[in-house]
Amino acid sequence: MKRVPQLIAAIGCLGWLLLCVGVTPTSADEEIERLKSEMRAMSATINQLQQTVVQMQGAIQKYEQQARVQPAQGSAEELHGEFQGFKNAVDQLVKINGYYDFEWYNDDKESSPGEFKQHHLSLFFDKRIEAWHFFSELEFEYAFDYAGTGGTVTGGGEAKVETTWLEYNHNDLLTIRAGKLLMPQYWTANHYPSLTVSTSRPLLVKRVIPFDTTGVSAYGTHYFENEWGTSYNIFVGNGEAADRANNDANEDKVFGGKWTAHIPWFDRFDLATSTYIGANADDKSEWMWGAETQINVRDFELLVEVVHNNNGGEFGYYVQPGYRFLPKWTTFYRLDSRDDNNKIDDPDDATRHIAGLRYQPLPAISLKAELFHDIPDDETRERYNGILSSVVIFF
Repeated sequence: MKRVPQLIAAIGCLGWLLLCVGVTPTSADEEIERLKSEMRAMSATINQLQQTVVQMQGAIQKYEQQARVQPAQGSAEELHGEFQGFKNAVDQLVKINGYYDFEWYNDDKESSPGEFKQHHLSLFFDKRIEAWHFFSELEFEYAFDYAGTGGTVTGGGEAKVETTWLEYNHNDLLTIRAGKLLMPQYWTANHYPSLTVSTSRPLLVKRVIPFDTTGVSAYGTHYFENEWGTSYNIFVGNGEAADRANNDANEDKVFGGKWTAHIPWFDRFDLATSTYIGANADDKSEWMWGAETQINVRDFELLVEVVHNNNGGEFGYYVQPGYRFLPKWTTFYRLDSRDDNNKIDDPDDATRHIAGLRYQPLPAISLKAELFHDIPDDETRERYNGILSSVVIFF
């Protein structure tokens, strides 16, 4: 097939050379007649070549149809074997990803200087072998220093295993996971700065419902023929303890889970409820519940989350609408609140208003900036405004 257009091009070039270097005619009329004769000959040759091309195309199409109906013996098996060999080679590798974020913070409180923050450097280790999946996140926060010759740790940073687990996928309805598990609430599971539109996180995160536990969970999803769907996530693990990845403070274990309804309205409409039941380090029973929704309509997104701790009386919520007004630009607003049972001595109790922008020049790069206004529950504390910005890269 490739030689046909080459032949046509060669004939054209030959004709051009004949026109350029041909014998000088004795008269203008003879030259015109000669050119007409050559053009008629070239036209006939081109017609023949076109007919040949059509015949070759028909033969190729006929062969392809026969090959789809009755493939050559051994060809499909050989291709499958080569693909499986390539897949096995890739599966032997451990994928390493992660993210890095750098921040600038400034507010108008007294004795509160503006400051740069080297916040996170996190490394993800990911490995899949057939139905088995291992994942771990190693996080370095605030770039702490440690002298290995007996010196002390300086700075307020830390190094920790944020989460690590091994899971087995039986089918869409059942996956078993064991390890250090993050709670299934929306913001906890999606707290990574490469995913969120804001630099700051809601006030309720880590303060009302615990951030993680060490134990076992099961989760799954099912969609029905009418496009409605449901997801569940249940877990059992160690309760509150200084080192809950190693031990528990008492014999009681914590139980909990999350149930989500996927409603076939808009681009996404999820409604979810969650719970956490157990005993804290003081052997006092705890019952926490939460509710959340995620709605997407084209470029508009709405996130709402409410959580409450019946033991401590802690309560928190946020409402966060966002809109992507250009392919790389997203704006958002968040009304954010946390209340520790009206204990005004808790400095974290406040209502916060945040408005911000996120610019993504590339999918893996995020530039964020937000303005915030904090209103502490304790009226003796000053209200203040500030700005928080960051640059994030996922690698």
